[in-house]
Amino acid sequence: MYDVTYTTNGKCKADSTVKIGIGENPSINPPDFDNIRCEGDIFKAVKFSGNPGTVFEWTNNNTSIGIPATGIGDMPSFKARGTILGGIDTTATISVTPRIGICVGRTVTFKYKVKAKPKVEAGIYDFFTNSSRNKDTIFCKGGKATLVASGSSKVEDYYWFPNNTLSNSTGARVFASTDITQEYVVVGRNEYCVNSDTVKLTVVSPFVNTVVDTAVCAGTYFNSVKFKGNEYAKHFDWTNSNTKIGLLNTGTDSISSFKGLISSTVAAEVGLISVTPKFTIQETGEQCKGTPTTFKLTVNKQDNASFTGYQSEYCGTESIVPSPTVTGTKGGFFAVSSKNLAINAATGQLFPSSSKSGEYFVTYTTSGQCSKVDSAKVIIRPQLKAMITGGDTICEG
Repeated sequence: MYDVTYTTNGKCKADSTVKIGIGENPSINPPDFDNIRCEGDIFKAVKFSGNPGTVFEWTNNNTSIGIPATGIGDMPSFKARGTILGGIDTTATISVTPRIGICVGRTVTFKYKVKAKPKVEAGIYDFFTNSSRNKDTIFCKGGKATLVASGSSKVEDYYWFPNNTLSNSTGARVFASTDITQEYVVVGRNEYCVNSDTVKLTVVSPFVNTVVDTAVCAGTYFNSVKFKGNEYAKHFDWTNSNTKIGLLNTGTDSISSFKGLISSTVAAEVGLISVTPKFTIQETGEQCKGTPTTFKLTVNKQDNASFTGYQSEYCGTESIVPSPTVTGTKGGFFAVSSKNLAINAATGQLFPSSSKSGEYFVTYTTSGQCSKVDSAKVIIRPQLKAMITGGDTICEG
């Protein structure tokens, strides 16, 4: 700071003094800044430096990038804005002027560029309908689908994740297997910036629960069979390998109760039932069919419990041992309701002399799956005693 005095030269001299300051030269060092950022990314703060005491005034000619038109001091960080997906880039020029008091230094300029992110859209192309599908859609297990990417990226600039079930990891069109439900991410880039989109393949695999085998005797009814499965098993198709059991060869959904039938020449009729669960995709009409399950419906022949060989009556003194002949299904057993009749349960032999007199019913029961019972009435008579009495003498004639 200096004092400058002015003195007049007249007879009446006078003077005046003023203070004059010689300030430092304002300056600005080259700023450290991010010159390019993608839409939505962050520009870092810029700290200006120069000679001591320098104040930095800056202006911005494009406020759409996300920072005000003017400011003093350092520039804060800010989020890059001003573009639309797939649009053009935008640029802002920042002018920074250093100042110390009334002294103004050389203005420095630099530019911010906000690059637009690419427009990326993921979609599905369906071979079944030969058309595009909704973004998140349903496919049958074991089918195939094409994932497509579109937007402003180049074809070679699309990347897919995860790619273990895809034909390729890059490209605008890749093939996907439909074995499992999977969400895919496609990433597109345009030189500097990236963007992404997702698409989900929901794989439908109908499943039907196991059905137990059932057997009935000829002439009796099977219970109705209602099939159940997972959330995608909405309907069921079933087939029957043997209509002789009394059931149609095909049907849908449940099997109604029916009378079991059998031919006279076999011991059993067996129908193998195969059930296939299915689900219809409303969007396309395609039917997804699950793995069939099978079970058996068996109609067994009724046993025949007929037997012969007993007389209707026996004397308790008889030593004979009558044995019946089973004319129907063999292998059953004999029984009587009272222990007073001696009988061999395996053969049906009777022992009248070891039995008490009385009236009995002997039953024969078969031991097959469809057992039957037959019976015969047997009477054991008691032994009769003869007696003669009297002592009178009677003359001839």
